[in-house]
Amino acid sequence: MKIKTIEILMIIITIINISCEKETSWKFKRGNLETIVVNSIITNEYKKQLVKISMPSGVINDKDLPVSGAYVTVSANDSVFVFTESDTLLGYYYSRTPFVAIVGTEYRLNIVYKDSTYTAKASLEPVEPFTFLSYSLANDSSGMYKIDWVNQDYNQKEQAMYRVDIDWSNLVDSTIKDTVTKKLMYFYSFKTVDVSEAFAPQTEKIYFPKGSIITETKYSLSDDYAAYLRALQAETAWRGGVFDEQKGNLPSNISPNGLGFFSVCAVIKKTVEVK
Repeated sequence: MKIKTIEILMIIITIINISCEKETSWKFKRGNLETIVVNSIITNEYKKQLVKISMPSGVINDKDLPVSGAYVTVSANDSVFVFTESDTLLGYYYSRTPFVAIVGTEYRLNIVYKDSTYTAKASLEPVEPFTFLSYSLANDSSGMYKIDWVNQDYNQKEQAMYRVDIDWSNLVDSTIKDTVTKKLMYFYSFKTVDVSEAFAPQTEKIYFPKGSIITETKYSLSDDYAAYLRALQAETAWRGGVFDEQKGNLPSNISPNGLGFFSVCAVIKKTVEVK
């Protein structure tokens, strides 16, 4: 029986990975630590919208430093929405009044921090309906469940992000400390076909009990925001596989020389109880 070409390729790759390990001393180049990092998704949900602002830390794997005392606004057409910093969460700026993002409208972010002004703009893409994720019993005697598939309605013309929240805190005694009762996962649908994604390292297996509440939220993605998320995945979740991409800086729409991304997304969500 002939072995398929792809099987031969996988055998060769496995041998290379096993036989070509060596200790490496990494040299890190210090980047621009004086700029801001923006993390914001304005949505079509009627709520107080959020703009999170931080500064990069000078220590590897440390959390970003919150930026406090900035003046933040988001404008669209003739409307200007002022954001104020949370009293309890430094670097978290919420709009003073709730508002909804509208398809076809350009939204402009303006941040004044110390002596610098940062700007960004983004528009809302519509979001298509989706089929809720599939789950099933795990292949063991634990009685736990696992996620089988997310994004069963793949559309090559649409790019999307899927947020999956799993909560079973209602099933656990609230007095028990350090008990994990919630999980959060993200899945992406890009127009590109990425070898680094196909051969990415295995991720943690998530198991949850009967009675858990699953909420799946789908976000529409503009092409530039999708490019940012794809680059972020290539630098994080897809890193360490067989075909790593060349390292590089993430794209950003924060000018001048800002980091992170300001995006506007349409969202739809569905919630089910595991039965």
